[in-house]
Amino acid sequence: MLSLGKLAPGQHAYYVDSVARGAEEYYTGAKEAPGVWVGAGSDMLGLAGEVDGEILGNLLRHADPSGAWRLTSSQSVPTVAAFDATFCAPKSVSLLHALGDREVSNEVRNAADAAVRESVEVLEQVACRVRRGAGGATVLDGDGFVGATFRHRTSRAGDPHLHTHVVVANVAHCRADDRWTALDARALYAWAAPVGYLYEAHLRWELTRRLGVEWGPVRNGIADVAGISRPVVREFSTRRREIEAHLDEHGQSSARAAQVATYATRRAKDPDADPEGMLPGWRARAEAVGFDQAALAGVLDRTSTLEPPTVGSPEADQLYRGLACPDGLTASVSTFGQREVIKAVC
Repeated sequence: MLSLGKLAPGQHAYYVDSVARGAEEYYTGAKEAPGVWVGAGSDMLGLAGEVDGEILGNLLRHADPSGAWRLTSSQSVPTVAAFDATFCAPKSVSLLHALGDREVSNEVRNAADAAVRESVEVLEQVACRVRRGAGGATVLDGDGFVGATFRHRTSRAGDPHLHTHVVVANVAHCRADDRWTALDARALYAWAAPVGYLYEAHLRWELTRRLGVEWGPVRNGIADVAGISRPVVREFSTRRREIEAHLDEHGQSSARAAQVATYATRRAKDPDADPEGMLPGWRARAEAVGFDQAALAGVLDRTSTLEPPTVGSPEADQLYRGLACPDGLTASVSTFGQREVIKAVC
């Protein structure tokens, strides 16, 4: 899934401070892998490779990477410094990453990175927009995101939770008038759900071809690895259990109430948490619910293909006929657009 939040000035420090100083510390240290610059806007500014915290801080203040001059004409610090687009792997995928051997874990990590990379490219194409004119009535294409990705492995509750924060600076260049201005965030929010579906679909494809896993049913764009049971997934879903308990305590069930419960039960993430140190405890918990190393091996190498239908193929024709039938895209709504088609295909 893909969630989208706002970062106030200064909040980027959490991401920078939680990463390791060297790539080798990904497995051997207590921290995370270094952040990486992404987006065509980053390329325009000569940014590539490992993220430097000072440079990121300058960009979020609408300054150039050196901090010597302003990118935008406004002299005020932006109220919204950046958008945090967080791509979260399904819990079963996080368990493969955390509990698998080095080779399996590497493949899961690389699959997740590939899915994030492809999804960010799509989001950039459809949602990098700026506004011009009176009241911002004119919307123009931006030249690409100024962004940085940060991959994390644990949840705030200390469970395996493979997710990637893509910090998109609230600034973009427009070639039409050669100006840097704040983003038009409306497109970001409009496209968050379909791009989240794309991420999940691409992740499934990557993991099928890399590890031969099969998948359970897709619900709301998300599927879990076949063979990893619901009790196993729930054992490592501490945050979900906390949220459900809060809802039950207050007799609530709405989406809004769930959002409130998420923040009400949110705990500070331990900056000294060491995923490697947590591994013995994770394995003990997994074995207690029947998911030992033999069971983990049993979900691998089940299949060798999960190919999407090619344009013009009989499979693609069958897919679109299904979407066009009364039980397809218009089963519960009377209209649909490109975003709804993308979600349905995924």
